Amino acid sequence: MSERKYKLLVWWYRLTGSSEVQAEWKARRAVEQGEQTRGALGAEAARVTDRRFKCVCGQLLAADQKTCHACGRAQRMPTWARSTLRALGLVVPEVAPVTTLLMALLVLGYGVQIKVGGGGLVNPTSALDTIALGSYVGPDLWARLVQGIAMFGPEAVGLPAWAAKMPATPEIWRGFTYSLLHGGLMHIAFNAFALFQIGPLVEDRFGASRTLLAWVLTALGAALLPPMLGFARGVPIVGASGAVFGLIGMAMLQGHRDGDARGRMIRDVMIRWTIYTTLFGLALGGVAHAAHFGGLACGAALSLLLPPPDGRPSRRALGPILGLAAVILMGGCLYGFWGWWSTAVSPAL
Repeated sequence: MSERKYKLLVWWYRLTGSSEVQAEWKARRAVEQGEQTRGALGAEAARVTDRRFKCVCGQLLAADQKTCHACGRAQRMPTWARSTLRALGLVVPEVAPVTTLLMALLVLGYGVQIKVGGGGLVNPTSALDTIALGSYVGPDLWARLVQGIAMFGPEAVGLPAWAAKMPATPEIWRGFTYSLLHGGLMHIAFNAFALFQIGPLVEDRFGASRTLLAWVLTALGAALLPPMLGFARGVPIVGASGAVFGLIGMAMLQGHRDGDARGRMIRDVMIRWTIYTTLFGLALGGVAHAAHFGGLACGAALSLLLPPPDGRPSRRALGPILGLAAVILMGGCLYGFWGWWSTAVSPAL
C-alpha cells in the first residue's frame, strides 16, 4: 500500500466531513480496491494473451494443435480468430448438426435472393421484392398495401403484377420464411457468425430436437409478437436475428438456472451477445429491435417449457416428438411458401 496515497486519501476524507476513524477506513478500502482492480486487469490481460485453448471436451490444447489428443476432434478455428473471440469474452464452439443445417438454410435462402432479385451479392433484393420471397409484413402495412393494390393497382405501391394476388391478411408461414432472407451480405454474415457461436452451446445443452424446435418457434414469435404488442414496422422484416435472439434467451435463462460454473459462463456469454448485437444494430440502423427482444422473450419462455433432458427418461422420450414437430412446422411453412410462389409469383414473372 502506498503510504503517500493513503495519507492523501485520509486528508481528503477528513476534509469532506468524515471522522478520523471513518477517513482511515475509507482510505484503506479505496487503496485495496485499486490493488484488486489492477490485479484483475493483469489476470484478464494474461487470459487474453494466453494462446492455449480448450477443446469442447474440456481438454487444454496448445495454440498450434490441430487435433485434440483426448477426443480426436479437428480444431479448425484460426489462432487469430480464437484470440479475437477470447478478447471479446466469447467462446469458440464446434459446429453441431442442427447449427450446420440452419446455416445451410440461411445460405440457401440468400442464394435464392441473389438468383431471383435484381441486385447482386452485397444487396440481392429490395425490401418490396422480398415480399415475393416470403418476408414478414406486419398486419398494418399489409392492409395498406392490399388497399393500395385494390384501389390503384400493384404498380402504384411499387410492386409487380403478382401483388394483385396477395390475400387480405399476411400468411402465417411468413413468420418463418422471413428468417431465411437477409437485407445484404453484412446482415447474413453477422447472423451466421452469431449462430455459429451460439447454436452449438444451445444444442449441447438442450439437444438437437429442442434446439431445432426453438429456432422455428422463436422465429415465429419474433415476427408475430411485436405487432400484437403494438410495435409495428413500416417495412417488411427479414433476417435470422430474431431466432438467434431466441437461442440467446433460451441459453441465458437456463445457464442462470443451472448455477454451476459452465452455466454461469454460458449466461455471461449470452449477455455479451445481447449487448454486442444490440449495439451493432443501433450503429447500423434500420434494425427490428422489437423482433430481437420478442425472440429473446420467447426463447426464455421455451427454456422453461422445453427444459433439457438431463438424463431423465420422460424428457428424453420427448426428443423425437419435438424433432418431428419442428420438421412439420418447417415443412408446413416452406410448403405454404411454395404454394404462394407457384400460383402467384412464378406465373407473373
